Amino acid sequence: MTHLLYVFTLAVQLYTVYVLQLRPTWNKYFDHFDTFNAPSMADPIDDWLNSPPITSVTDGLQWWTTMAASGHPLSEMGLNFLSIPGTY
Repeated sequence: MTHLLYVFTLAVQLYTVYVLQLRPTWNKYFDHFDTFNAPSMADPIDDWLNSPPITSVTDGLQWWTTMAASGHPLSEMGLNFLSIPGTY
């Protein structure tokens, strides 16, 4: 019985050390990713969903082709979606 009590006490001590000392620093392993001086960019999908609808476009495929030429981040996805063949 004393052996089990010793093992339990040791387990509680190790857990306490982990929770109180090590766990607060475990999220710091990824902090160095913020030091690459990359420009902070908004999510293109959120920008697209928050923008007003475009009502003047009659040919979506041509519009996304034009957007691809200007480097729009969602143009490849738009072209892939619009080039899916319809049913026969």
